[in-house]
Amino acid sequence: MPSGAMVLVATVPTVFEAQLLAARLGAEGLLWQLRGNVGGPYPVGPVHVLVAEGDLRAAQELLLADEVEASFDGLAEREGDDDRGATGPAAWARRRRGRAALAGGAALVAVVLSGRLVLEALTWSEPARPAPAGPAVTTPVVTAD
Repeated sequence: MPSGAMVLVATVPTVFEAQLLAARLGAEGLLWQLRGNVGGPYPVGPVHVLVAEGDLRAAQELLLADEVEASFDGLAEREGDDDRGATGPAAWARRRRGRAALAGGAALVAVVLSGRLVLEALTWSEPARPAPAGPAVTTPVVTAD
């Protein structure tokens, strides 16, 4: 296994895409490392994918081959073919983004609805009760003079 410094091979916009790329590199036996906002509570932002210095050339060739395959995936879409049977990192990423958008929309609706329920609970007041029927009762006030 090559040793030495880790060098940048790619920067991707999301953690998911970085994990896909890392899985692809690992499947080829290449040592990889992810840097950026990967393990935090809000993993948002670009992620840097690094490989061992001795593996840089092999990693670049692998990424180039994947880009060429992805360009053919786009060709099928332009010809009117749907993406249901497509495989590979590009198709997986598109499906994942679609599912993430759907889940995000559902979560947003749930947050808005629960916020409305909380707001209604906080502003709810018991309806006024009518005065009891019958004679009015007064209590005399005694003062010490």
